[in-house]
Amino acid sequence: MDRTVLDIGNLEHAFKLYNARKGKFPDTATGFKALVDMEIIDKLPKDAWGNDYVYVRWSPAGQSSPPTARTACLGGDGPNSDITNRPTTAQKP
Repeated sequence: MDRTVLDIGNLEHAFKLYNARKGKFPDTATGFKALVDMEIIDKLPKDAWGNDYVYVRWSPAGQSSPPTARTACLGGDGPNSDITNRPTTAQKP
């Protein structure tokens, strides 16, 4: 699980680097592939359970926050919640 937390932090950093180069974040259809295409990351990542990360490009109107990267295998609440770069009050740091 520690590797997954580190990977998600690295993905958020990659989103910011992409934004600095392109002036925008990748759209949902392109997702992580845009980071590979720009050679910001080497390959499409997998979480510690061998699943693809979920990429969601969502931002309220007028804001340009980084996209969300999260696991798609845990679900649930508290310690069973997905690991994401958008922590909730139920998620442990």
